[in-house]
Amino acid sequence: MYEGLTGPKLDSQYIYKTTIPGVGIRLSFGENKVIPFFSIRSSGWDITSNIEMVIEFIRLGPITAAGTLEGEIAGGFAENGATQVISIRLANPITVTPKTPTCSATMPTIEVDMGKVAVSSFGGAVGSYGGNPTDFNIDLLCDGGESTSYTNLHMTLTDATDPGNTSDQLNLTPDSTAEGVKLRIFNGSEAVSFGPDSDVTGNLNQWSVGQVQNGPVSIPLSVRYVKTDPVVRPGSVQATATFTLNYQ
Repeated sequence: MYEGLTGPKLDSQYIYKTTIPGVGIRLSFGENKVIPFFSIRSSGWDITSNIEMVIEFIRLGPITAAGTLEGEIAGGFAENGATQVISIRLANPITVTPKTPTCSATMPTIEVDMGKVAVSSFGGAVGSYGGNPTDFNIDLLCDGGESTSYTNLHMTLTDATDPGNTSDQLNLTPDSTAEGVKLRIFNGSEAVSFGPDSDVTGNLNQWSVGQVQNGPVSIPLSVRYVKTDPVVRPGSVQATATFTLNYQ
């Protein structure tokens, strides 16, 4: 079997997975005979003759994001698979673009009021928290997908003050006057680390929101003050983060 584009055979119909989740592929030739191992192995064929071949792309399940199929999709082998004698390739890339939802923020700016916190509420050690968590939501509206479609939504939070920050501490803006503190944002009980402002799949510190369909989506988060220096000095606290969405 040619390894690369395809994964393991799924059933007796010789359908194989492609690199696009939810899309399978099958080859057949001459009177709809399927190719059993997704390769043409020596069995007395004259490989110089023309062989009419049919390539089928088959939906295996939900297709949650766009993808492209290109290059070699199968091979013909001789000498018990030791020598490849045929390469079956797509002449042009095939792009699959399903009608899945995309999302946008319902509010362009989300303001979070954390209130006043006494310096004395921080513990003695760096890394201790002051005050209680403040809950907030990122509210999205997702649309544009077919009625039964969904997509796997991912998100990256970026520190707007320091876009290169990849820690789990959000820097204060330059006009803040407090010292010795930063902010930490939580997704449930997990602190969120910041990443580059990019929507590419696998972006650093990108995390999964989950499967979403058409309609409103609310992402619950919380934020806390965290002590970053031995001495905390009172003053104003301002910090800004942005978010980028990715669909998989």
